Amino acid sequence: MRVDVRWKEKMQFKARAEGSGGEIFIDGGGEPGEEVLGPRPMEVMLMSVGGCTGIDILSILRKMRLEFSEFWIEIEAQRASDHPKVFTEITLFYRIKGDNIAPEAMERAIRLSQEKYCSASQSLKAPIRFRYEINGVVYEPQGGR
Repeated sequence: MRVDVRWKEKMQFKARAEGSGGEIFIDGGGEPGEEVLGPRPMEVMLMSVGGCTGIDILSILRKMRLEFSEFWIEIEAQRASDHPKVFTEITLFYRIKGDNIAPEAMERAIRLSQEKYCSASQSLKAPIRFRYEINGVVYEPQGGR
């Protein structure tokens, strides 16, 4: 795997993945009123965790032959106050809408992603907690990673 991250101007970079050819802008932010071209690096990390676990869960739910109409993940993280300001805790809130999705199936998919498949989550040292919602009903399981 290889990526190229090139400085454009100010605190802005354009990142390109060699394998997929996908590109994003990463912005360190700047002075108030300056144009921001993209998310900050730590925001990109959280987005990566969301994308990684989301892909896992969609794949697992489809293998279970479960139908859904909406699926999204809200992610919150706390960071250390001192440099290097690493994540100290991450919470993922999985939300799904669909027919006949049992809480046990959803929790199994989440745990498989977090404990076995999601390389982005496994690459972080911070504890990762999760909860999920199925058709408006929230479930708060014990544990996490």
